[in-house]
Amino acid sequence: MSTPDQQPTSVYNFDRVAHEYEVTRFIPGVIADRVAEQVTQGMAPNDWLLEAGIGTGRIGRALLRQHARTTGIDISQAMLSYLRTAHGETTGPLPLALADVRALPFASESFQTVLAVHVLHLVSEWERALQEMWRVLPVGGRLILGVEDRSASAIREYFFARAAERFALPENSGGAHSSQVVTALRDQGVPVEERRLPELGWTRSVSAAETLDLLQRRTYSILWKVADSVLTPLLEETRRWTIIRYGTTDLTRVIEPIDFQMVLFVAIKQAP
Repeated sequence: MSTPDQQPTSVYNFDRVAHEYEVTRFIPGVIADRVAEQVTQGMAPNDWLLEAGIGTGRIGRALLRQHARTTGIDISQAMLSYLRTAHGETTGPLPLALADVRALPFASESFQTVLAVHVLHLVSEWERALQEMWRVLPVGGRLILGVEDRSASAIREYFFARAAERFALPENSGGAHSSQVVTALRDQGVPVEERRLPELGWTRSVSAAETLDLLQRRTYSILWKVADSVLTPLLEETRRWTIIRYGTTDLTRVIEPIDFQMVLFVAIKQAP
C-alpha cells in the first residue's frame, strides 16, 4: 500500500480538529461494535474491508476488532496520526493510507466491502468518489453509507437559524448527503437497503455550556469560514437567548438530551 508524499487537496480537511473530532462525532463503544457487526456481516476471513474516511478510527477500531483484514484511508494526516498514536493499542497492524476518496490507491475489485460514514457531503465531485468506491468492489460487493440522524438541540437550532438569516454560512461544498447518493444509486438500478435498527441508537446528554463552547471553537466544519465579526455576535445572541429560555446563567446545569441513530444504507454491486 502506497502513501502519497503530498496531502491531496479537498474542500474540507480536518487536520485542525483531529484532537477533538470525536467530541462532536462521539459514538459509544458498544454502538461502534454493533455497527462493525453489521458492516462485517457475511464477510469471509480473507475478504478485505475498506473504510473510506476513517478519520480518528471511531468506527475503524471496532471494525478491526471484528475483521482482521481492515484498512482505511483519509485525507487528513493529523486524523491518521491521532488514530495511530492515541489508539495504537486497539488498532494493532491496521494499514492506513493518506489518500483522496476521489482517487483511491487500490486496484479494482480489491475489497468485498467499502464503508463511508459522513464523507460524501464534504467531497466536491462526489460522483467521482462514488465511482472510485464502486470501482474497488467486485460484483456482489457491498458499499455501505453511514449517517447519524440526531434529534434537535434547541440551542444549535437557534444559532444556525440566526446564522442562516444573516447569510453567514458557506454555500454547499458540492458534496451530497446520503439521500441524494441513495437516489442516484437507485436511479442506476442499484438495490439499496436502508437499515435503521433500534440497537444502533443512543442518547447523549449535552450541557448548554458545552454546545456553546463547541460553536465558539468552530469545531463544526461549516463554521470554519465564518468571520469572527459574524460569529461573535451570533454567539452572544445565542447565549442571551439560552439564559432567557432556561432562566439561569449557569449554563453547565442546562442539559439537553440528544437522541442519535446510526442509519446504514447498503448497496450491492450488480453485474453490468
